[in-house]
Amino acid sequence: PVQAGPGAIRYVSATGTVGSGTSCASPGFVGSSGTAIQSAIDAANSGDAVRICAGTYSISTRLEVAKSLTIEGDGASVTTLDGLGTTQIMIIQDNNLTPNSGSEITVDVIGLSFINGYAAAIPGVGECVDGNRCGGAIYIESESNFGITNCFFKNNYANFIGGAVARFIGNYQTVPGWITNSTFESNTA
Repeated sequence: PVQAGPGAIRYVSATGTVGSGTSCASPGFVGSSGTAIQSAIDAANSGDAVRICAGTYSISTRLEVAKSLTIEGDGASVTTLDGLGTTQIMIIQDNNLTPNSGSEITVDVIGLSFINGYAAAIPGVGECVDGNRCGGAIYIESESNFGITNCFFKNNYANFIGGAVARFIGNYQTVPGWITNSTFESNTA
């Protein structure tokens, strides 16, 4: 069985049956929707990894990441998160938005494709607040550390800024973030 402590890997597979949770062949979470991925994120402890096995996952409700995690696919050519043209795919947002609070989270996103994400306006919510209109695939809140590596972004749309990825900086320009070895194609804001 998977360890409960930090550093554990939570495996998600698009197909198959729930197993011991120790590999893609025996995952702890199964389903080709965002629900299985969100369940793995929720079950993970800070410092764990969520491994999204090869397959296409339909994201109809955005994935909420509010703790330090590594979220890794089997490679951008084989693991795809599809926002279906209706949903922002992921938000990375710690629970304490106070600058330099010391509670900043670190999220690494590795080896995934993000396609057809859509960041629409949320009625009554200001620009970028809670991801409103910003970051069709991924919205990163300003006090969150992030790394995006070996990912592919295609056909994502944001109503305001960041067709693929947006980060609201505001007055908090002290928290690092990076995008490495990733490809962007036909994203629009």
